[in-house]
Amino acid sequence: MGTLESWRTDFAACARAADTWAVLAYDPYDDRWHDLPLGRTDAGGMTGNNPLVVCDVSSAAWSTDYSDRDTYVDRFLEHLDWDAVAMRYRAVDRQ
Repeated sequence: MGTLESWRTDFAACARAADTWAVLAYDPYDDRWHDLPLGRTDAGGMTGNNPLVVCDVSSAAWSTDYSDRDTYVDRFLEHLDWDAVAMRYRAVDRQ
């Protein structure tokens, strides 16, 4: 994924493009992490992936407290609990 800043930029772009969710998922088949823009009809993203970070980007998630989606996504990224993300990643069965 490169640097944290590189990932953050990519994830924010994914969140701007997504209809409903932006997801950072681990794919055990290629042993890589992927940012996925998902909509209501994308039932789970890519088959076999394990979600590590999920950001609800539907207007219902941000419009009450924020005037725009970009600010909401920035605040979301500032408050990520990286220990929880690491715990989800370690819990994935990679055998």
